[in-house]
Amino acid sequence: MPGLSKVMLIGNIASDLTIKDVSETFKICSFSILVKTSNTKGERSDYFDVDVWGKAGEECSRSMSKGDIVLIDGSLRQEKWKDQQGNTRAKVKVVASNVQLLLGQMGDEMGGGSDSNPPF
Repeated sequence: MPGLSKVMLIGNIASDLTIKDVSETFKICSFSILVKTSNTKGERSDYFDVDVWGKAGEECSRSMSKGDIVLIDGSLRQEKWKDQQGNTRAKVKVVASNVQLLLGQMGDEMGGGSDSNPPF
């Protein structure tokens, strides 16, 4: 039976965006997002690592920066590797299929129309 991996997050970009060349024509933009939530027990802050692939990643690296409020729509992907001691390590990342800038880092709304607030 097929599974489902779907995640939506709204939060602040918490790190500088980095762009990596996977090949001459393909890039990945990586950053962390801070998501603050609250419930009856108080506030909670969670950090998630996000990868945005291809042209969408290139656009994110040009138009977004640390502190911006973004909506991330994507899936979860687990990466596994062996560390220097030979131990298996694992990390879960968000692979974004859609990133939308909601507010710039100065708190300015980016606009309400689809042309002024494009998803990547």
